[in-house]
Amino acid sequence: MSISTPTPGAGLSCRLLVALFALVASLAGGEASPADNSRRIEDATDWSAYLARHDLVWQQLPTNWSQAPHCGNAMLGSMLFQTGNAITLQIHRADVRDHRDNSHGWTAYSRPRFRIGDFRLMPVGKITGGAWRLDLWNAEVTGTIRTDRGEITFRHFVHADEMAIVTELHPSAGEAGCRWEWFPQRAETGRGDYPKTAAEVDRINTFGLPTALR
Repeated sequence: MSISTPTPGAGLSCRLLVALFALVASLAGGEASPADNSRRIEDATDWSAYLARHDLVWQQLPTNWSQAPHCGNAMLGSMLFQTGNAITLQIHRADVRDHRDNSHGWTAYSRPRFRIGDFRLMPVGKITGGAWRLDLWNAEVTGTIRTDRGEITFRHFVHADEMAIVTELHPSAGEAGCRWEWFPQRAETGRGDYPKTAAEVDRINTFGLPTALR
């Protein structure tokens, strides 16, 4: 009978191999070691309730784009606000813009987004007020438009994945005849300092950038 002599260090290598297998198993979904507290952390925050505390609320209707609730998915965008006796739904799309190349100055000035147009919700009666809320958790605007003939409740959002802007209307009996009208706009920028000649392009190239970016 022969007795083999263990190779020096073989026991240590086996122990290291077992430890390595245990580590791989734990990373693959096995039980965490007592020191691995990260697997035991649970987020108990009610995020919908938390964000609701920061929702934007309108007790009177916005009357221009700077006051309006904004919605968008990085390609489509929308804004809602009162214009006269109508509610304007202004729509935008990121690729509806000037497509000149990079030789025409700073992007914000020489290749701006162009106007498309807007829908306007025309109520039956005269608008007397309303209350809106921009729900941050659901990324949608809900609210009521009050008139002297009744009220219109609505829900509005830009879909996160689909290229769609959705507005649901629920008018009372007195506002059942409310309707949408489309108001197209010329495909041009709203910027007053938009360069239109070679000299203006040169001026923008030289002076158009904010001081911090020159």
